[in-house]
This record gives sequence, structure tokens and C-alpha cells, in this order.
Amino acid sequence: PSADAEIISLAASIFDAFGVDNISLNINNIGCPECRKAYNDKLKEYMADKKDCLCDTCRERLEKNPMRIFDCKSEICASLLSDAPRIYDCVCDSCKEHFDTVLKYLDEMGIIYNIDKNIVRGLDYYTKTVFEFVSSNIGAQGTVLGGGRYDNLVEEVGGKKCCGTGFAMGLERFLLLLDSAGIQLPDDSNPDLYVVSFSGESDMKAAALVNELRKNGVKCEKDLCGRSFNAQMKYANKIKASYLIVLGEDEIKKNEFTLKNMNSGETQIIGREELLDKGWLK
Repeated sequence: PSADAEIISLAASIFDAFGVDNISLNINNIGCPECRKAYNDKLKEYMADKKDCLCDTCRERLEKNPMRIFDCKSEICASLLSDAPRIYDCVCDSCKEHFDTVLKYLDEMGIIYNIDKNIVRGLDYYTKTVFEFVSSNIGAQGTVLGGGRYDNLVEEVGGKKCCGTGFAMGLERFLLLLDSAGIQLPDDSNPDLYVVSFSGESDMKAAALVNELRKNGVKCEKDLCGRSFNAQMKYANKIKASYLIVLGEDEIKKNEFTLKNMNSGETQIIGREELLDKGWLK
């Protein structure tokens, strides 16, 4: 249970980090395979005289995976399910104890949640805890992030028995959510350094230098389009690189570079080791 609470806490922290407050955590208990086997029989019995009114997809679901009919967005199917039994009320004692403990952890952590007995998640491998973070600000498809526990997944695909828990986020929906809340992402995409190079050996040396700088944590770029010297200088300005060096024959021989601060225009001679040490990067 503590692992379930931990992963939910991690998911919540993403929204907190971006200042998103128009989001709700909905959570449900869908039990284990044994719980669901008994529940599916009960649901089929309930739907026996109603199945002809279901949409085509739900009629097929009723035979293959009855619980999935709660995923349907049809108002007609939803109305037929209004009084149907919920898996939440039909789980075994062990699954109930697990879920109740998850809720106690969330309470202790101060994480607010709603128990939504209609959440089943679309994938069959979930067990016990399932959850969704939902917003009403981005239209009908309001689930931004969803996940849960999957104790049998690894074993079902041929591995050793290994419990698991996790989640996935819809990146486009998350961006829509940020937009609806008026939250702008910080623009930190500008490179620290742009390396101007020439064709042939100069460009190969530039590629090696850029690769080494990146490994040392410097956001670094070079030309990939065969631009002329002047065009590269203009491009470095366009992408708002903080610094620039030119890598020509002399620089390659001496292993020294003229480092230009693109904001102040100041220049300094810097050796390769000093460049890689990134002490110049303010």
C-alpha cells in the first residue's frame, strides 16, 4: 500500500511543481482477478435483460471483459449502469484491507482524493488500486494522468512474479491543462554555447567538441545544415545562444578558442580544458 501512495504522491508532485490546482485525484479499488471473476458474473446477471440496449462496443465488452463497460462515454450505456453493482463493493477482504491502507497513507500525506467507483482503467492488467488525475478545464477527455497497481503483469508476459505500480501522462493534455490555467513553461531551451565551424576537418572536430561539452553538462549546438560562416553567426543570434566560439584551423592546432559573450560582446581566450570545465559559464 505504501508503494501505491508513493506513486500517487509522485504524480501529484508534478502538478504541484507546475502550480496546477484545477485538478482532482479520483481513485478506486478494482480488486484482484478472483474478485473480478465473481464480480463479472454478478454484472452479467444484472445486465442480462438490458444488454440489447447497450452500444455495439459494450455488448462485446460484456462478453469479453464486462467491467470495461464503465469506460463507455455513451449516455445510454451510463443510464443502464446507474444501479449496477460496483467492483468497489465486491472485493475480497485482502483487497479491501490493501486499499483502505492506501487511503490512510494518502490521508497522512495530506493528499486529497475522491473515491470514484466507476474508474476501471482501460487495461486488464490492473489490480487493486487504480487512479486518475482529472480536470474539467480541457473538455470531455479530462483525464490527464492515470495509473495504478499491476501485480500480475510481469508474470502474464512471461517474466517472474513481480508486483508493480505506476502511471502514464498524456503530454498533450498536460500542455492543454497548463494553457487553460494560464501557466507558461519556462523557456530554458536556449543553448549555452554555439560552435561555429567550417567544412571538412573543422566540422568533424566541432562535432567531437560539442559531444564532449554536452557530456559535461553544457547545452551546446553546432551547424547541421551547411550554413556559411555569416549564416551560422546569424543563427547563433536567432537561437539566443549565450556564448559562441569559432573552430577553425588555428583553434584546432592551438586548442585555444575565442569565447564571445553574446549578450555583452566581451571576448576572452580560453583553452580546451578550461572550456570543458565550464567555469566560464555564468
